[in-house]
Amino acid sequence: MGAGVKIGRYWIMKPYEAFGNRAEDLYFALLKCRREGLRLIVLKRKWNLFWRVKFRSGNRELLNIRHPLVVHSVLLELVNYGMSVVLVSARLIGVPLRKLRTVLLGDSFDNIFVRASEFLIGRDELWGTMEVPFQASENGIDWEECYSNVLGVTYGNRGDLERQFPLLKDKRYVCLHVRTGGYANDHEYSAPRNANIENYIPAIRELTDRGYVVVRLGDPAMPPLHLDNVVDYAHSKARSEKNDILLVGHCDLYIGSQTGPIDVASLFEKRILTINCLSLSHYEWYRQGALFIPRKAVREGRVLTLKEQIDQYLFELSGTGRMVEGVEYRENTAEEVRAAVLEFLSSPNLTEGQVAFNAYLANKLREYFHTVRIQESLESQKIRWIARMSAVKGSICAGYLKDHWQ
Repeated sequence: MGAGVKIGRYWIMKPYEAFGNRAEDLYFALLKCRREGLRLIVLKRKWNLFWRVKFRSGNRELLNIRHPLVVHSVLLELVNYGMSVVLVSARLIGVPLRKLRTVLLGDSFDNIFVRASEFLIGRDELWGTMEVPFQASENGIDWEECYSNVLGVTYGNRGDLERQFPLLKDKRYVCLHVRTGGYANDHEYSAPRNANIENYIPAIRELTDRGYVVVRLGDPAMPPLHLDNVVDYAHSKARSEKNDILLVGHCDLYIGSQTGPIDVASLFEKRILTINCLSLSHYEWYRQGALFIPRKAVREGRVLTLKEQIDQYLFELSGTGRMVEGVEYRENTAEEVRAAVLEFLSSPNLTEGQVAFNAYLANKLREYFHTVRIQESLESQKIRWIARMSAVKGSICAGYLKDHWQ
């Protein structure tokens, strides 16, 4: 998690390196600043480096969002450049030291003690006060009130997009992101988060038949998508860090996998449909109208019901997508994706069944956190999950719930 510290009336933070986690850090930092009357100062690295000295800094343009609580000044820019000089020096010094240690001690590059310096200040307190026990923190913040008001994050203007993508002019458009794993070359590590774009084509046609343009986000490692009224941005010459943010920031709806850009959609408070969720504990449920469908969980060839998954605490909290031993994921079918999109477009109020499902899931997650030992690296995440559970506006798709509850 990004680290931060409160100094006077300012909250100073260095966001997480990963694109999506960085957006999530910004989102919750702005909520924190709004509820506590603070201003937000974001420390950011200015240089993209090369080879093994690179910082893997994700999309730095994301740090240029506009909001009344975000501080922008010449002095802050100088501080950011100064920080970059320190970090670059530390990284350049660290590379030969790591090489030397590898030669002398035979350590692999990925497990060497001497690592690049990080600029960490204080502890992460975006969701609550980490020093107090989880039980005491659980009800410490009125998250429903935090989520109920529009945050008002902005970035650029839509005219910049329409000049580059004429198909978007005077049209509603949907951002679609279907993770494939090629961007980070992590096909094996995060395979459960990846999906087949072919299963989304019937849903894409439903969207375009209703007058939407579909903007397919991603990278050139993805298979090309040649369909009418579709902007295959993943293979566009106009791909850029700035356009990544502009497209999500100005879309009418967002449909995606559980990976980076979906957190950017949350930051801009878009209506989100999450498909192929890793588990029942992972989806973007902050805003009214948000919906999701999970992948099926299969054990010994049998598909587990939603109630079985919840009752057996089959929650995946780390974000890697690795389920408990003996359980595997099965990707959502083309018909499930299409049905979810059609329900998403109808934008109904939550049914009694969806409200009951939300309450049942939230209670089981609380029970899980209070009674089940989870790995130490996730202990500090408990407050994060309580924050997410405390103001649910969306839910699982009603049709999927009806078919898979028990």
